[in-house]
Amino acid sequence: MSVPAALRPPLLAGYASGGIAAGVSAMVPSVLLLYFMTQILVLPVGLASIAILLPKAVIIFFDPYIGRRSDQSRSRWGRRAPFMAAGALLCTLSFTALFCLPRLATDAATFVAVSAAYLAASLAWSMFGVPWTALPAEITPAPTERARLLGWRMMFVFGGMILGAAGGPVLVAKLGGGAPGYVGMALTIAPVLAISMSVTAYTARRVARSAVAPPPAAPVAMRAALPVIARFAPFAVTLGLNLLAVIGMSAFMSGAPYFIVQGLGRSEVDVAALLVAQLAASFVSMPAWGRLLPRLGFPVTLTAALGSGIGGALLVALGAHDGGWPLVLGGGALFGIGAGGIQITGLAGLTEAIDRLTEQQGVALGGTMTGLWTASERIGYALGPAVVAGILASGGFVSGAGRALQSPDALATCRMVMLYGAAPAFAVAAALALTAPAYRRLAR
Repeated sequence: MSVPAALRPPLLAGYASGGIAAGVSAMVPSVLLLYFMTQILVLPVGLASIAILLPKAVIIFFDPYIGRRSDQSRSRWGRRAPFMAAGALLCTLSFTALFCLPRLATDAATFVAVSAAYLAASLAWSMFGVPWTALPAEITPAPTERARLLGWRMMFVFGGMILGAAGGPVLVAKLGGGAPGYVGMALTIAPVLAISMSVTAYTARRVARSAVAPPPAAPVAMRAALPVIARFAPFAVTLGLNLLAVIGMSAFMSGAPYFIVQGLGRSEVDVAALLVAQLAASFVSMPAWGRLLPRLGFPVTLTAALGSGIGGALLVALGAHDGGWPLVLGGGALFGIGAGGIQITGLAGLTEAIDRLTEQQGVALGGTMTGLWTASERIGYALGPAVVAGILASGGFVSGAGRALQSPDALATCRMVMLYGAAPAFAVAAALALTAPAYRRLAR
């Protein structure tokens, strides 16, 4: 049997380039969209949370659909590249439009406009992101080379996450704050998205025209694929665990502007500082998590990562007093270490589940499984801000009001929102990881 050739750096970088867009398009809405809706568009927190959730309800059906269409597509550009090229263009335009929206005459009109813009951005990202995530199996059949490819991808994703989490708030602050700051931020980030995704779409086209990609397995209709996937318990449990973890991570990040600006009275630049500490720690810790996973197994590794996240969120909450800023940054870093482990176990679990089920069934299910995975992640990234909105509403937070106009209860809630948002979801996921037999069976 011939040994697959090692992937060259231009191919690795070309595929991974899309990670910049993935990181930016995940972080900027997660960190800033809820705050933009409540403080710039002056939507009540309840309406703002619905505006974030509604588009993701559509994604539940759209992501698997795109996965199946790209599985079954045939063109001279290959199966994935046409979807990715269209998604690159549409995502850039819709993301820019989202943060350029003005406050309209009524809450209802503003709600409809921002919901439509966010839905358009979400659907456009699906057209790029789902085929992109399914592409590694077509680039190389070698597990070691696939691991290299995913390593490059994660490096670019974390670069994009740091750019989005740090650059977004800083750009808003430096470009004037308020509505003009958000418009300037969107217009500055748009070219980054366009270039990142276009490079990866071009790389997908080159892969399709080369001899590297293996012939695809036989496609199966969506109606037949979903029951097969649903009966594969290791994938179902892994999907549920990842959803819970993403909810916790998203709540932590979307709560950061309220914690820092409202709860602590600091600037948007400090939001960037906290999130950079978190994301840098995630990036640095990932190789260690990758080495621990084969030794400890999925349940213990994921539980340790979730425990680190809970500890980090607790330290952040304890740092919400005079002189506690170093403790806040340390807590953010500890949370980030846990998030790095969550990312490693999640992607490894998805890849393992795809390989195992494809071996069992002999059909191409990777696109559909990837579509379900990305849909669950994006639902999690929407549920996190919704959880934060519910916590804020329970504390009496008033949209559009400055810190001086918030009640003591509202400010106290802002200081605890990151802990209350992340810890319960992580605790439930840890309990499930340790008790679900199907999760232990995932490893070979």
